[in-house]
Amino acid sequence: MTHILIVEDETRLRKDLVDFLGLCGFAASGVATAHELLLALEDGPAPDVVILDVGLPDGNGFELARRLRETHRCGIIMLTALGDSDDRIRGFESGADIYLVKHSTLREIEAAIRS
Repeated sequence: MTHILIVEDETRLRKDLVDFLGLCGFAASGVATAHELLLALEDGPAPDVVILDVGLPDGNGFELARRLRETHRCGIIMLTALGDSDDRIRGFESGADIYLVKHSTLREIEAAIRS
């Protein structure tokens, strides 16, 4: 089963993603901070895909994506409110496979994971 780790500080969005992706047949879990992401990577099996917010209370998603790309073989989907061209380019340069803005639908996020 594909394991998806959602890194999102907005509680409602994180819960909605975990619930929806679980209904889609994924093993989904969520964390709210960069620190929790690093602990999850140390403690458990590596996720197949990380959905990563850029603006976390204790870290920068661009830097986290760079670290993930160096240490883990997983897909990285950035899901953020930052939607201008420079931000998208920075996301791809930091290691994101897919860059989505937060008004993306749950179905779009599911399709991105499956791709």
